Amino acid sequence: MRKLSLLLSIVIFALYSTPVSSSSDPDFTQGRLDVFSKKGKSLGQSPLKHTRVKTEISGFLARVNVEQEFENNFNQPIEAVYTFPLSQNSAVDQMTMKIGDRTILGKIKQRDEARKIYENAKTEGKTASLLDQERANVFTQSVANIMPGEKIVIEISYIESLKYENGSYEFVFPMVVGPRYSPKSVTKEAAVKVTPTVSKTRVGNDISIEVDLEAGVPIENISSTLHEINSEMISGSSAKISLKAADTIPNRDFILKYDVRGKQIEDAILAHKDKRGG
Repeated sequence: MRKLSLLLSIVIFALYSTPVSSSSDPDFTQGRLDVFSKKGKSLGQSPLKHTRVKTEISGFLARVNVEQEFENNFNQPIEAVYTFPLSQNSAVDQMTMKIGDRTILGKIKQRDEARKIYENAKTEGKTASLLDQERANVFTQSVANIMPGEKIVIEISYIESLKYENGSYEFVFPMVVGPRYSPKSVTKEAAVKVTPTVSKTRVGNDISIEVDLEAGVPIENISSTLHEINSEMISGSSAKISLKAADTIPNRDFILKYDVRGKQIEDAILAHKDKRGG
């Protein structure tokens, strides 16, 4: 099967967003895929088929790879806007979109330049993708000119530093989009895109989370505050963790915690290489 690789400019927001507090409201909504016709008419929503999260933690840094699968189940070309949350204080450095046998690689551009390129590509009938930030911890993925029946796989990779307090590290993967923070600068259009609904649970078999932990120092007390997990110690300083499979799970952020021995962070030299060579 012929493969076509394209370079596409996308917008990448300020790399590190300002931390914001989560709402005390326990009812959050999950990400969604909004579908629009070529003329901009809303056609409704298509469900996200599956989300795969693979994380490598080295010391106090986490490399997070997110893969999302969905498809055009309408009988016409569409523009799809998928709203999804990414962890606070994260830096996105890679985005890939696969549509059938085509692969589109994201190229980091400033917001205005990326928006112009995206609109031009959409007007010309080319498959286009735009990663944008609507709020401090809510991001949207726009994809234009998706043909009927085409399956879409979007992969996003980002790095974040872990929260550390009193000898305990915390890794958070936001699994839902919720009413956490609404700054005055948010536009009406952006607010409409991320209008929440209430749900205390979500389907559990449409998401998988795997974490390879290499702390560089002895670790203990691995736990998840809201979800059931599988945990296997590989050595005194490393472990493999995964979200336990279930039909339904709490519609809340995935929070992984673990302690390091001693209340002070020990110095550790960690060598980490991924497919980008760094």
